[in-house]
Amino acid sequence: MDIFMESFTKKPQETPPSAKRGKSVSSLEKPEKNSIKEALEELVKLESRILHPLFVKADIALLDPGVRRLFMWFKEESRME
Repeated sequence: MDIFMESFTKKPQETPPSAKRGKSVSSLEKPEKNSIKEALEELVKLESRILHPLFVKADIALLDPGVRRLFMWFKEESRME
């Protein structure tokens, strides 16, 4: 019966609020849409899937604003192929 009654009593917090992570720590900032930074981050995600010479060529090509706009126009599924 004691266990039953104890389940209804409020217990003090075990983790002090000062030890908990803030929102700024757990949620990373996203780069601005259609920016060089966003395009390069997308390219880094693909680095393990493509050959190094092609990766370097794509990295250089994304410095051109026209190519960057074209790359960002594709849907995410199309970018991965």
